[in-house]
Amino acid sequence: MVIPDHATVNRRWLALSLVAVLAVSACAEGIDTSGAPAGEATPPPVAATPAEELATSEPAAEATPEPLPTPGFKAVKIASKGNKVLKLPTVSEPALLTFKFSGNGNIAVWSVAADGSQVDLLINEIDRYSGTTMFNDDGSVVALKIEADGKWSGTVKSLLQAPRWNPAKPLSGKGDVVYALNPFSSGLATIHAKYRGVSNFAIKSISSDGYELLFNEIGNYTGENLLPDGTGIIVISAAGGSWSPSVD
Repeated sequence: MVIPDHATVNRRWLALSLVAVLAVSACAEGIDTSGAPAGEATPPPVAATPAEELATSEPAAEATPEPLPTPGFKAVKIASKGNKVLKLPTVSEPALLTFKFSGNGNIAVWSVAADGSQVDLLINEIDRYSGTTMFNDDGSVVALKIEADGKWSGTVKSLLQAPRWNPAKPLSGKGDVVYALNPFSSGLATIHAKYRGVSNFAIKSISSDGYELLFNEIGNYTGENLLPDGTGIIVISAAGGSWSPSVD
């Protein structure tokens, strides 16, 4: 996977997508997102209701849980071989592309805007490939251009469906992946990264302030960097090796 160099970012789109991801995480984990200030005075206790009144009172209605935010489009499955241009008329928000290539040549995938211009080079690998990347962060993408020497398949789905990672817990894996942090990073935080492989290794953080390339190395690497405050998404690029980030 290629980590795009975004000179400009549509921050409104990005902020909205991160807020939506946070809302999903909060609902799933029971986090209070009401915005009530910490340390607010506790209301005085309510006097106990006499037993005879309880006997005649109607049972309280159960609170209806808040629904989880719904992705703006249904997942789209794709599969073919060789060179193709795939139009994506329903992809209306930041999205994930999970892609698998089983050929023995080059595979390249671009995102394409409505005017036919190529927005980002999402994947550029030789021989077999399997991984996930993020695209359409500014809402401009309407198609994918695929150049492949063999068969390929994949799925396009909403960023809201990204797997969650609690940064307080260690993480390990291999290949290209995208994670939504739950909770988002806050204040001073250090991200440690370890990579074992012979190809490029990169980690990009995304917050409502934009993108930051935290690591970009070739071959085995161990190091650390500051994780920007409010990071909600991390994109890991490591098609040819294994990785294990952690945050403290």
